[in-house]
Amino acid sequence: MKWILAAVLVLGLVAWLASRRGGGRRPSAEALRRRLQGLTHDPKVAERLVEAEMKRHPEMSEAEVLRRVIRRLESDRR
Repeated sequence: MKWILAAVLVLGLVAWLASRRGGGRRPSAEALRRRLQGLTHDPKVAERLVEAEMKRHPEMSEAEVLRRVIRRLESDRR
């Protein structure tokens, strides 16, 4: 009985630690685009920001560009 209790406790601890790491999944490009449009409140402005960033960094994926634009907007607003 003690072994079962110990195993349940260890599994619970492992699950708790795994959940605190952030899950490892990043938001999709579509989710990032919705977040950006929420920050700008204007889809045209959001698209211009993304286009300008893509011109500066053509090697980046769409999701990377969106993350970069969102990070810049959030830091500018501080």
